[in-house]
Amino acid sequence: MEGPRGVIEACEIVRRTVDCTLVLVGSKADDEPEAATVLESVQALANKRTLVLWVTDALLVNARQRRAAVVLQKPIREGFA
Repeated sequence: MEGPRGVIEACEIVRRTVDCTLVLVGSKADDEPEAATVLESVQALANKRTLVLWVTDALLVNARQRRAAVVLQKPIREGFA
């Protein structure tokens, strides 16, 4: 599983045993022309228990992470193995 779709699918598996809410937080990369399309596809996959935030506010991201039971963070640079 890779990318937002994989995270959403993994969360659906977790929800079979644990009541949880998924919060996906992202921002538009300046060098990513397909960012709007990715956002639309993620929003289409989201359900009532998935919140999609498109922000650049580092304080909001930090606050969300501090309150989370589990945090998944993708690398910010390509080439991370």
